[in-house]
Amino acid sequence: MPGWVLAEAESNVRAQVQVDAGVYQLYSEVLISQPPPQVRQVLADYTRLPQINSGITAVRLLEHSPTGEQRMAVEATSCVALFCRTYRWVQAVTQLPDGSIQAVIEPQHSDFRQGLTRYRFLPHDHCTRLVFEARLEPVFWLPPFLGAWLIERKLAAEALETARNIESYAESAASGECTPLYSP
Repeated sequence: MPGWVLAEAESNVRAQVQVDAGVYQLYSEVLISQPPPQVRQVLADYTRLPQINSGITAVRLLEHSPTGEQRMAVEATSCVALFCRTYRWVQAVTQLPDGSIQAVIEPQHSDFRQGLTRYRFLPHDHCTRLVFEARLEPVFWLPPFLGAWLIERKLAAEALETARNIESYAESAASGECTPLYSP
């Protein structure tokens, strides 16, 4: 099992990637200096996602699903080492009773055979511990030289970028300092 990869703010971000039979399991958590309701509000503004994560190049809202989920078409570009790829998918997004935001990828309209992502917003002091979990099976081949380690580093960098951008978009400042999630 791969170890944790810590990025520049070692005490505030973790990322992990596991690959098994072409299925990628991604996990990251990052500390954001805003309370959970503000962080959730920013992430629930789906049309703002390209401003929050530079890897997302387009979001187009579609009709709601028959069960009420917001459907959207998403396009993202990701580069790891010298390998770049553009991904497209349609997902149905719902806000769960516990406040989490979950997205289920519709394989028939996507570059993925399956996909499920979830954001959880956990209080930490006056801040938010944002937990991202995903299970993705791409229909395309990824070169083995990329390896989980490089993908983990990319995921950690994206988690930090997302946290910074959420903080800048959040409407109110946190009323206190965040203590680090982890000791370096």
